[in-house]
Amino acid sequence: MGLCRRAVADHRARACGRELKETKTGKIRTVGLLAPLVEDLETWRLQAPAAGRLVFARSDGAVFRDTDYRNWRKREFDPMVAAAGAGEATPYTLRHSFASLLVQAGWNALEIAVEMGNSPEIVQRDYSHLFREFARGHEVEPTATILEARKAAMRV
Repeated sequence: MGLCRRAVADHRARACGRELKETKTGKIRTVGLLAPLVEDLETWRLQAPAAGRLVFARSDGAVFRDTDYRNWRKREFDPMVAAAGAGEATPYTLRHSFASLLVQAGWNALEIAVEMGNSPEIVQRDYSHLFREFARGHEVEPTATILEARKAAMRV
């Protein structure tokens, strides 16, 4: 998995005199990205007008404030979800989907906790139903699952 670091956004915000809202744990979170997303981001960065540009930024290139995030959700994210036929997807439900995919891939609660920036207790609480559901099933490979879903979406 490639890595995406929130520290970059933190650094840019502080350099511009802005402070970002702290995470619940007070720690900078680093998350692994599956290969298809790494490829998507690399393609986007090659097409981005300015090197080092934030993926999610205000029109002036600055880091989102809370109101900017809410506007982005309403104007950009929600219409894309509707166009994709993804129902009631939110950034939070996409995070939950990623954790669910890791459960199906056979990751344990500690591995998922480290990946998601949570404690193992939180992972057990939020995903215990999935651990039970997939305990006796076959494991999936996350990258293959994403690529297969993309192919299916293209056929529709």
